[in-house]
Amino acid sequence: MKKFLGTLVLGAALLINSSVAAETKESQQKQEELITGDKKLSIINRVDNKNTKKCVPKKSKIKHSRIFCISEKDILELGVYKPIKNFPEGMINEFGKACRNEICIFKKAGKKMYRIFVQRTAIYHARYPGEMIKGMAWYELFYHGKLKKVQKAIEKFNNYSLEKKRKSNRITSQINSLVKMNKGRENMRKAMGMSLDDDIETVIKKHWVLGEFLNNDKLKVKKIKIDPEIKKRKLLLEKYQTTLKKYKLKLEEEKNKKKKL
Repeated sequence: MKKFLGTLVLGAALLINSSVAAETKESQQKQEELITGDKKLSIINRVDNKNTKKCVPKKSKIKHSRIFCISEKDILELGVYKPIKNFPEGMINEFGKACRNEICIFKKAGKKMYRIFVQRTAIYHARYPGEMIKGMAWYELFYHGKLKKVQKAIEKFNNYSLEKKRKSNRITSQINSLVKMNKGRENMRKAMGMSLDDDIETVIKKHWVLGEFLNNDKLKVKKIKIDPEIKKRKLLLEKYQTTLKKYKLKLEEEKNKKKKL
């Protein structure tokens, strides 16, 4: 179990922190199929002409001005919001009786996610290894709430010209923030053997079931106080080792002297 958990957490960390794959080369066409709900969309991403400079995200010298690089592929991978009807039973219990509407659920997800990933200590996660996996389920729910808020902004963004899509404004900034969140969500799913094509209800359920399974194998972790007598023995041992080294060096010196004579 420990080996499995170590591999799982290491794989998740590597994927979450890994860089995004390099963009396609100039004048290359790439056809991709992305699933949105029940419809399959076949999209051809055409790269700009050779004369067009490659977009590089950067901060402008002008105050509060930035250049964003959001591709058509990034927008499609954000997905389309749809209400979640089925939650894992354990997750429903953590919502609380008073929290049943979407606004409350998404707020709760944000708080739970922050508590698990930021506030909880390494000792806590050693005792409850499944909480980190459950945190991924809360992240999915938190992202879904953000996606709902930004849906109208995405529609407006799609009607922008290429130049306007790169300029800093409230809508572009919102979309860029969601794209970054989605990259993290994609990496978390990859760590668990899933992709962005998987239905959110299925993903949340899988995260939750695995989290509860890992938490059932609780590991007792305690801070052990070192006895003062053990500390004394350690110091004596270190002195003894130092004295022994000096004695060996003297013996070698005496041997060398005899050889010279």
